[in-house]
Amino acid sequence: MSDTPPGKGPDAAALPADYPGKTARFAADVERLVYAIFGVQARSHGAAAATAAALEAALAAVDGPQGLEHLRYVDEAGAQCEVYLACWTDHARYQRWNTGPAFRDWWRALPLHGPVGCWREVIDAGKDYYQYGAGVPAQGGMSALGELVPCDRFGYWGGYRDRVPASSHDDFAPALAAMPARVARDSLGRRLRVETPDNLCFIREGQAWDKSDDEERRVWNEKMAPVVARWVSTLRDRPGETGCFSLRFCQELELSSQSVMEKQSQLAFLLSLAHIERAARTTHSHLSVKQTFTDMYTEPRFTPRMHIWVEMLIIKRGELDNEYVNCHGLTGLLPYFEPLDVEEGLPPT
Repeated sequence: MSDTPPGKGPDAAALPADYPGKTARFAADVERLVYAIFGVQARSHGAAAATAAALEAALAAVDGPQGLEHLRYVDEAGAQCEVYLACWTDHARYQRWNTGPAFRDWWRALPLHGPVGCWREVIDAGKDYYQYGAGVPAQGGMSALGELVPCDRFGYWGGYRDRVPASSHDDFAPALAAMPARVARDSLGRRLRVETPDNLCFIREGQAWDKSDDEERRVWNEKMAPVVARWVSTLRDRPGETGCFSLRFCQELELSSQSVMEKQSQLAFLLSLAHIERAARTTHSHLSVKQTFTDMYTEPRFTPRMHIWVEMLIIKRGELDNEYVNCHGLTGLLPYFEPLDVEEGLPPT
């Protein structure tokens, strides 16, 4: 629930009145969405390659994800990370895959020593706690498993919140008054998980310029890309202010060839939606992103084809299944919550 109704906020006029906003809708029989992040970390791409290939094979097994993407980034510890985003709208299918031998046996057998670590962060949330937003008729992430429908909830503070159907009855208030202290955990050689509080917020922002013409590419490269990078750095480097636990700035890869595409994504876990709303309103780098984005859609020099989009899930307590196997202590959510040892060989939940 925002403090302004759709289209009536102080910045409602920032975007054109005919801004072609799109959001996602899922079939009536879909009740829950499974959004799974699987990662392989190593000191080099070569060291991670065999484990990443084995993970890909497990994901390709019977009842595997209905949507699958491959991303790559280098984390703050210098580790090369291969990331796979796997999505299911068929919850029973996910449960069969998750407990089936192809994934279960591989995950159980992951080594606790050596140069490679693996993690999983699996969100299993109600579909009314998801939102997608874009200005071109293109799908991204979980929205590719639904359909796009017109939406006018863009161009004002509170638009993210208002596009979440559950916002009509839930304020998504943070369970913690302040960010926990960040601690580099003793995590190598261990299987660990963390318990997370109510109303965590997962956000994926994406940019794709593969269909852009020369002028739109120039505007992106010269104006948009630098301010996006500054905004991402602010979120990542000032967690006490922004509520950001983890931010991964990823290149997107073509799944079969592994060639780098003209696409990128930023994956973030935050203490709450309210934290990212406050940071967006008050941080100069984000205000620059918003103004530059608005300029791209109001300058008449080109037809916008760039896919600038966002998807978000509000995560209730118990809806984030996570495990970190032989990962360094700054991985994902490990630095912010007291880790619990997972019995070796215990199957995924």
